Amino acid sequence: GWFNGIINLSWGVQGKIGDIALTIGGSVAPANDRAASAAKYRLYRYLNLAHYFLYQAIAVDYHADQLEDLVDCGLLLADEKALLEGSMTKRNTILLWVGATIRQLSSTGRIPPGVHSRCLEILRELRGSGDTLAKELTRVAPISFAQLMQLMVDMMMILTPPALSFSLETKREGLTVYLWPALGSMILAVFYQGGMQLINAMEYPFGSDLDDLHPDWLLMSTERAVF
Repeated sequence: GWFNGIINLSWGVQGKIGDIALTIGGSVAPANDRAASAAKYRLYRYLNLAHYFLYQAIAVDYHADQLEDLVDCGLLLADEKALLEGSMTKRNTILLWVGATIRQLSSTGRIPPGVHSRCLEILRELRGSGDTLAKELTRVAPISFAQLMQLMVDMMMILTPPALSFSLETKREGLTVYLWPALGSMILAVFYQGGMQLINAMEYPFGSDLDDLHPDWLLMSTERAVF
């Protein structure tokens, strides 16, 4: 379903980031080249930044984070921070930097031409998968549809007590005559409202609630794999 599709997209993004890191790490030679080592470390930072900015756009846990926090943890330099502050799409800007670093390695002969084209192909797929994931999670049902569903549930809950009173007609008197229809309506309301809340939770899988998925594991495992 849709929920499993979101999980598959998340894993796909993680896999493409690992593909770029593995391809570059295994192709750059010689190993004692300080400029090549600096470029690989720059790629390490950029790939993790692109992954982070993807989830910052879709996970509420990261909305309060600032660029200064990324500078403090060493993933972002001060001059890079100044460039990102003027960027409307920070993730795509980072991916441009990844492409520029790969092109620099290719132009200096540190990676073969075939590796260069392969890495750019993976980079295009990474950008497409990231954009698809972000757009899928920001796509919501029309407000009129959500309001109509809520209205239907509310009307059913309002009409359930008199319907139960008619079907449970009795000659007895007392409070229980009114209690059982109200109790039946409340039980139905729990199931219907719970179902609607489940739909809302599945529409936003990355959040801060207990039932939400936390992208911390994805970011940390990707960082270890890329390094």
